[in-house]
Amino acid sequence: MRVKENQPRLLDAIRFWFARPRRAADPDERFAQQVTKGHGRRVRYRLWATTALNAYLDWPEVHQVFHVERTEYPTPPQTEPLLHHHYGITSLSPQQADASTLLTLWRQHWAVESLHWVRDTLFAEDASRTRTGSAPETLAALRNLIISALRLYGFPALKAARQHFAAHFDEALAFIGIT
Repeated sequence: MRVKENQPRLLDAIRFWFARPRRAADPDERFAQQVTKGHGRRVRYRLWATTALNAYLDWPEVHQVFHVERTEYPTPPQTEPLLHHHYGITSLSPQQADASTLLTLWRQHWAVESLHWVRDTLFAEDASRTRTGSAPETLAALRNLIISALRLYGFPALKAARQHFAAHFDEALAFIGIT
């Protein structure tokens, strides 16, 4: 789970730990690195994980804390590299998830977050006031169905597809099989 500003004491404790000078012989700290290329850039992900804070943190079931450093290098280099720091906790022990596994899980998590971003950006899901019964789950399923159908139909940009169908209601009906 990513630790953000809404948990300031937890975030400060983890930031403080990883801001200290690294000790090469620290037996508890584990490290992993991955490099990817695509979308006009090269990205280096580095993760450090430790169990040293488990007893200190007042957080249930924490088994590791970690720091992810993401550095984006544009190709060709037009600007300076962009450096991002992220912090997290997990209930997975080092035996269940070593540093390399944690880094892979972290990166997969953001693939899921991108779907949530699309749902919130295009359909204002976070602003929805629907909270009772099965309505929230039903609306989420309908949003997922629409997003999947638009992608399968070949629309490269979902925003453009939504704007197109909003302006051409007859085509929107035909798209879902109503003539």
